[in-house]
Amino acid sequence: MDDNFSSYHNESVSQRVKKLITHFNYTIHSFEKHIGVSPNMLGVAIRKNTDIKSETLRKILYQFSNVNPIWLLTGDGAMLLDSMQHLTGNQELNNKDFIDIKLIDRQKHFDNLLIEEEVDQLITIQVRKIDELNYDNTFAINVKDDYMEPTLLNGEKIIIEALPIKDIKYLTGIVVLYFNNEFVIKRIQKNLNGILTLSCDSMKGTTFEVRHQDIKRIFKVKYSYFRPIE
Repeated sequence: MDDNFSSYHNESVSQRVKKLITHFNYTIHSFEKHIGVSPNMLGVAIRKNTDIKSETLRKILYQFSNVNPIWLLTGDGAMLLDSMQHLTGNQELNNKDFIDIKLIDRQKHFDNLLIEEEVDQLITIQVRKIDELNYDNTFAINVKDDYMEPTLLNGEKIIIEALPIKDIKYLTGIVVLYFNNEFVIKRIQKNLNGILTLSCDSMKGTTFEVRHQDIKRIFKVKYSYFRPIE
């Protein structure tokens, strides 16, 4: 994997870092000092709209643990993680702030895959809602041995949206797929001629191809609601 991260959307990673600096009320210089990088390292990238090294992004995510790594690297989801531990001041939570979501058991083999009877057997968890997101057809799933670091860490919990299988030809970015009786979390490198080329964000992982017809269910990653400490 390239050691630099560029944009997967129209907006670049450096532009999203600029948004973070503004959101947390830093100057570029004070932000660089806070995360421990050389002066002007971010300033030059932001000014020229160029790539930012993965090590620098790791430092940002380490210092600002409530930043959604998926949003930072890809632009998907909300800027900040959905976590009670990041609430401050006199904010109070009540039942309307939460939603029940089914947690997919990756060890379970789904004969018909998430038909109503199978969904009813899944464990329900509560997560805090993000107002701008639609929670229809959403599930939670754990990241486990997917080699998606640094974007997704082993043990991270993410919210995913089930999509119609006919939409597979439009899929991009980080996805969860069900095929060969297992769930995988990967990045789509290519989606051409009925074949997905899937890769890992970690150098430890491999790149491989899967035919559209072999994939039983598809899910789009929305955001992370729990990120373990590295």
